[in-house]
Amino acid sequence: MFLTYNPVAGCLVHTGNDPMARATNEALNSARKMTTDERWKAGHSFDEPQGPTVLAREALEAIDGIVEVFSGRLTGVFYAETKDARGNVYPKMRLAFSENSSDPHVISLELAHEMTLQLIQRITSVQPGQWLIIRPTISPVERNGRMFANHNCIVKDDQDQLLSPIPGLWKQAQAGADEAAKKLMDMGIKEAKLINLTKAQSKLDFHRQLLDGIVQRFKMDAKPQSTSETAFF
Repeated sequence: MFLTYNPVAGCLVHTGNDPMARATNEALNSARKMTTDERWKAGHSFDEPQGPTVLAREALEAIDGIVEVFSGRLTGVFYAETKDARGNVYPKMRLAFSENSSDPHVISLELAHEMTLQLIQRITSVQPGQWLIIRPTISPVERNGRMFANHNCIVKDDQDQLLSPIPGLWKQAQAGADEAAKKLMDMGIKEAKLINLTKAQSKLDFHRQLLDGIVQRFKMDAKPQSTSETAFF
């Protein structure tokens, strides 16, 4: 089983080449055709009537394709990259869960996504073989008079205890991003889009270093079986 996170639906969904993954892809494509590309790309729309999120979840519910919670024994953590037909590269974090099996379940996540960064912080101290319960969450946040979706996750162990990030990690990531932005502004670069991209890349680099540390703890004899992927996930 291959899963990924869909930010429009706000949940884990099936992906890959198996029948459930194909049905999921068809359901999401049908929902996408019922709205505009602009609204779909804007992401989670909460309970807005006929909004992308409502449409996506209705389509997924029809095929029982919503995965609200995933649990399993974490046996592998990997960094990977995929490419689409145009050569665009998508960095990923992959989590492998297995129970005495050579064919583990895999969660493949966009490394740059907010939910993935939150998840990385919550598993920085997780040990190989530890049982995890993962639930993506969505909460509204207001910025400049507009409501946005805050993508986060709840992670628990087999004792139902919350796994929290190491204190101060977000502050470190933000401090690095602010410093990167300051360097641009000191050079006379004030374009907001470029500054925001630089800050985002700085935060991504910070979390990539965290991920690399986790990967080193989870060295396995064999990686999960390769699955054909597309830019969709």
